[in-house]
Amino acid sequence: MYYRNCGDPLTLIIEESSGLCGPGAVITDCHIRTLDTDDGPLDLHFPAEDVVNKVIMNPQVLFDRVSELDMSSDFVQVELSPLDPYFSLSTKGNLVKVTDKVDQDSTQILSFEVKKYQRLSYRTNIFKLIHKTLQCCSKVSIRTNEDGFICLQFMVRFDNCPKICFVEFFFAPAEQIEIDL
Repeated sequence: MYYRNCGDPLTLIIEESSGLCGPGAVITDCHIRTLDTDDGPLDLHFPAEDVVNKVIMNPQVLFDRVSELDMSSDFVQVELSPLDPYFSLSTKGNLVKVTDKVDQDSTQILSFEVKKYQRLSYRTNIFKLIHKTLQCCSKVSIRTNEDGFICLQFMVRFDNCPKICFVEFFFAPAEQIEIDL
């Protein structure tokens, strides 16, 4: 693994030497694009005082909801409310509108701290990115701030590791915040 200079890709070379076909039979050469920022690294930490809404749930709930969305849609609308519908995901594709709601009293919701109504839209492709992580995590936390940024934090446990690991995704809302689905 190496990184030459700013602006260059991070390069990872993996050589498979299983002995079946001799050493060096399979070589994987991966180049990962990097991002240079003028102001240094981005600080995407959500201080507790900036969190407007927070929901912790079993991952199967979100996995099922994401699986049912119309992935041909450009946007997914996330709705958080202290009143009914509490938590919902919606898409509107070419042929169908899909809205899936979760009640705050559901046994699958572990914590529901929604102080303010928010209806936020995100590009559908971000929900494709989290799909695999949802399959291997044991809990998921959804947090939003006043600006509509969303943090999806996944708690992951590995059989051979006593420590708990966390995977976090931070996403900015779509430029078109109010999308009526």
